[in-house]
Amino acid sequence: MIRYLDPPPRRATSARHALALAFVFLVLAFAARGQTVRPQPAIDFETSGMVRAIAVQADGRVVIGGVFKTVNGVARNHLARFNADGSLDAWNPNLAGDSVNALAVIGGTVYAGGVFEMVGSASRRNLAAIDAATGTATSWNPSPDGEVNALATGSGVLYAGGVFANIGGAARARLAAVSLGSGTATSWNPAPNGDVFALATGSGVV
Repeated sequence: MIRYLDPPPRRATSARHALALAFVFLVLAFAARGQTVRPQPAIDFETSGMVRAIAVQADGRVVIGGVFKTVNGVARNHLARFNADGSLDAWNPNLAGDSVNALAVIGGTVYAGGVFEMVGSASRRNLAAIDAATGTATSWNPSPDGEVNALATGSGVLYAGGVFANIGGAARARLAAVSLGSGTATSWNPAPNGDVFALATGSGVV
């Protein structure tokens, strides 16, 4: 039985979060697919703005992205990471822009999509690959000309969805597959006629 409760009062300037519940839903989703998820710590934290994306690295560290400028009172512009024990990591890509809306982790790289212009001292527009060890932007640079709202991983590609018209050196309306090696758009071009806000992959389809 599911009980629906009234939502808590909204806070105007900050938000408290607990990631434990999010991982409960992840465990249930993966269990339904016959997969397992490693246990995660309960992470209680406060940000100065909305959290819009969560991704988990293979080592158990948790990356969050959103509209915030601080996490637990510490400066973190739109992107932050927690250690496996729940403490705030020193990793700090320091994005300049409005938001991070989507995250994906592939190996030692964190991919972030949203509305931004810089990652640290590197010019990166709306989509970037960030070294998971150093927090600096890699040379990968598809540079979509509009907001990125969703990311999903594929075989040798990263699928990106949003409000853009061009990405990876090609005209791609709102949805594209970008090579993980070169950062250029592949020939895949579904061209949806509306903005894209979510993506998932499986069984050879997007």
